Amino acid sequence: MHRILWILFTFFCSMASAQQIFLEAGKSLSIFDYKNSEGEGPENFRPGSNTVMGAGLRIQLSRNIPSLHGLFGIYNNQYSASGSDTTYRNTYQWDVNYASVNLGFDFEFIRSQNLTERRRGLTTYLRVMGSSEFLFQGNQTINGQRYDLVKEEQFDRPFIFLRGGLGSTYCVSKDLALFLQYMGGLSVGAIGKDNGDGEELRIITHQVGLGMIISLGGCDYCYTGFR
Repeated sequence: MHRILWILFTFFCSMASAQQIFLEAGKSLSIFDYKNSEGEGPENFRPGSNTVMGAGLRIQLSRNIPSLHGLFGIYNNQYSASGSDTTYRNTYQWDVNYASVNLGFDFEFIRSQNLTERRRGLTTYLRVMGSSEFLFQGNQTINGQRYDLVKEEQFDRPFIFLRGGLGSTYCVSKDLALFLQYMGGLSVGAIGKDNGDGEELRIITHQVGLGMIISLGGCDYCYTGFR
């Protein structure tokens, strides 16, 4: 709980210097790359579909490069997957829930002509994010027996993720924009690699999100580079 409170405290303190607030919700497809102590993974692996929700701050990094923005956000990321193996007739199921702190940037490389004339139109951007994620709810089920992963030592450390993707923003006005984006992600390192039992778990994700960006007072150049 103290980690979640720290994340919220950092988020609200950062709002003082923010130029935009963004809200996002979407769907995530998670693929678990699991290896047991013998280096074998489940057969018939099935990825899981889950909900992603988050909010964050967007800040123009330089007036000389108005298309480049820094990002800070907090997210709730859910991951799940299931699988089985025919050798030992085992079945596996993972359901985990992470709170994450995200840092990154985006760069708008395409803008429609209407932005400079009417402050309405489309932009296309490249976004890169890194996150430190903390497990606050999670279960692993093996052959019908459920294990609480929150109590496991190897899940007590932050889980590092790298994500990148493309998105498109529709600027409704200088104060409001809507966006749609795709982000692909990969965990850095393996959960459980150093726990001594030989089990390893990596996660690959594909996310599609829909959201809005709200400009704070006096910020009329956030989408288009106006000053």
